[in-house]
Amino acid sequence: MSRRGHLASAWVITKKELRETLRDRKTLLVMIVLPLVLYPLLILGFSQLALMQQSRLAAESLRVGLSGAPPPPALRAHLEALEATTLQPVDDPRAAVRDGAVSAALVLPDDAPAALAAEGQAAVEVVFDGASDRSRQAEERLRKALTAFADQLRLERLAARGLDERFVKPVEVDAVNVAPPERQGGWILGQILPMLISVLMIGATFYPAIDLTAGEKERGTLQTLLTAPLPPMTLVTGKYLAVVGLAMLTGVLNLASVAFVATAIPVPQAAADQLSFDIGLGAIGLVFACLLLLGMMFGAIMVAVAVTAKDYKEAQNYLTPLYLVAVMPLMASSLPGMELTTVTAAVPVLNLALAMKQLLVGPIPAPLLAVVFGSTLAWVALALVFAARVFRTEAILLGDAGFRALFHRRAPAAGFDAARPPVASVGEVVTLLGVVLLLLFYGGVLLVDAPLLVAVHVTQWGLLLTPVVLLVAGLRLDPRHALGLRRPPAWSLAAAALLGLGTWFIAAVAIEALGADWMPVPTPAMEALEQSFRDLAASPGTALLLFLGVALAPAICEEALFRGVVLRGLAPRLGARGAVVASSVAFAVYHLNLYQAPTTLLVGLILGALAIASGSLWPGVVLHALHNGLALAFHVYAGDSVSTEALAVVSLGPALGLLILWRRARTVAPPGS
Repeated sequence: MSRRGHLASAWVITKKELRETLRDRKTLLVMIVLPLVLYPLLILGFSQLALMQQSRLAAESLRVGLSGAPPPPALRAHLEALEATTLQPVDDPRAAVRDGAVSAALVLPDDAPAALAAEGQAAVEVVFDGASDRSRQAEERLRKALTAFADQLRLERLAARGLDERFVKPVEVDAVNVAPPERQGGWILGQILPMLISVLMIGATFYPAIDLTAGEKERGTLQTLLTAPLPPMTLVTGKYLAVVGLAMLTGVLNLASVAFVATAIPVPQAAADQLSFDIGLGAIGLVFACLLLLGMMFGAIMVAVAVTAKDYKEAQNYLTPLYLVAVMPLMASSLPGMELTTVTAAVPVLNLALAMKQLLVGPIPAPLLAVVFGSTLAWVALALVFAARVFRTEAILLGDAGFRALFHRRAPAAGFDAARPPVASVGEVVTLLGVVLLLLFYGGVLLVDAPLLVAVHVTQWGLLLTPVVLLVAGLRLDPRHALGLRRPPAWSLAAAALLGLGTWFIAAVAIEALGADWMPVPTPAMEALEQSFRDLAASPGTALLLFLGVALAPAICEEALFRGVVLRGLAPRLGARGAVVASSVAFAVYHLNLYQAPTTLLVGLILGALAIASGSLWPGVVLHALHNGLALAFHVYAGDSVSTEALAVVSLGPALGLLILWRRARTVAPPGS
């Protein structure tokens, strides 16, 4: 079939899917009615309701307790002048507030009146319940009265000495906001609207993708469609365009509703000259482009994942975790200080959310916007390649093989237990990683107050290695196959030693260079940790335990987990390269250290490639031990005494090690095959 015929057939399928989907009343309700009703209710209705509730709370009559010495006449006058506030003596102010007898209480020490009369200072106490809105309101009223009394008393004391108020207030601060009203309003809208629209946009691909794939499988119409003389790519193109079209319909309606509601948001008269919610057409157009890319990427992913399910319910089980994972970077875009940089511009989903957030505030530099669009298009292309591969697999389209059909199944080899493959299965690897993650989280909470040496050794040997040993023993796996405990070739040990001599220095330089754009290194925390290391290294006994815990223990325990069970369990299904990438991502994530994530991922890739090429776990242990040990020795003993030239020479080792690895690496069968 020619390219023109392919596109024409795909367009026919697209129109068919759109027509059938739009005939569904539930779809119309979710995609059209909901966006047109949701935003007015959320923005206009909620804002009005909040103002009404705030006004009602401000006007509500509250009881305020007085305890201790009687307040001076001037202070009592300010307290009695408070609106909707009743004063009530109490003996135990804390119990009265806790039991709800009063909303808040003012406690004056017995010497407070005498101290104020002698032009001294009195320490008063305001007791309130921070979990109660009414108590917070009463505390605010008391602070208002106390502030007014303090201002009056200060002016009286200054007047008695013939001094002006400026004597005790030498600096008058006048904050000037240079943001124009449109930029200020865009900043407010950008805090929530990009995330909200993106969530609805991704959700708009959720149900159409299920209905057009697993839903048709369940109804038996997909098999009928496959009998048509059309190539699989035509089929996936048509369904993909239908899902993206439906998602874009939702996006357009959401944007139109937001733009309309934004112009109708009531702005207080006092802020009318400082706040405006007018959104320019150019900004709306670029935000629409961001939503289009978002729909294109998740349209392909949702279709590819949903078609692997055998029915509607199973597809929902597959896509729900994917949907939750997609929401996480959207939530990250709302974190304070999260901005669009050259690094975040390449992070999928996060870059589009940050771009929309920035577009509502002002223009984005063209090169940065190009990085956002270019990187997203690359992710879209990868998603389409994945979807195309799924639709070329007949075992998925016509059967219930699921994701297993995407990977070549190798015949089980004889191992420690001839009744099963010699390595852990994908499900067992995922279960192990889940258990280890839970152990790291809850174990870290229990070890937070433990001595550093105890925490390090318990984490490595107890929380990382013990689950690996139990899994291998429980499944009766041969450790030589499951962990790669084979004799390594000599070249791999040489390459590991050369790599270990300098990777720590390159990683440290990279972390410092990326700190400004990726994530600033928490300097106080790092300095405190380094000081703890220096204190431990002062004694030979504790120094030995320190190096065993920081250098040797991770080299054995982390390699056994990530380059042992995980890498060798994933390789038969994902292939050598896929297993290296997946295990390296897990390696970076499980360090629970965001600012080191890029370098940890890179080191993990090198360790994985070395494990695959050598067929053994031991070269990775050597590299890992040298990497951690030399980094620790440098920070503990050397510091700034080592010259930059010497470090530069050391960094040549990884270059030579990578060269050896590159020349020796060959196309090898995945471990455990």
